[in-house]
Amino acid sequence: MPHDIYQEPQKITIDEKTYSFEFDHNSYALFERLTRKSIYELYKSFINQEEIMYQDTLPIIHCAMKKHHSEKEINILQEKLKKSPNLWHEISNQIIIAFVNPLLPPKMLKEMETQNNSKKKTQKKNKPNTTGLKTTS
Repeated sequence: MPHDIYQEPQKITIDEKTYSFEFDHNSYALFERLTRKSIYELYKSFINQEEIMYQDTLPIIHCAMKKHHSEKEINILQEKLKKSPNLWHEISNQIIIAFVNPLLPPKMLKEMETQNNSKKKTQKKNKPNTTGLKTTS
């Protein structure tokens, strides 16, 4: 199976440790096995910005980390989440992106990438010069 150029691990640093979140067919299957829920139930919840049940957050994190982290590293982050449930809100955006992107059609991902690149160019072009140096266009 060719590597999807639009799918990259989502990364976040917590307590000076960088964690990578990525979903593939193995992690989707694991999520279904652990929760007895369809990945499309969770997909729908993410897309509709519905609340996620707390009992699902630990399996979601486990599956998102499986590709890049050891069981020990996964357990450490899960323990942090158990001690501080609000941590979910700090990492949920990266997990949602990691979960949803592989399920989106490649054409849609290409369009999103093109839109993001044009926004970045516009922002860069309109960014005020705060260096005190002259710029030329």
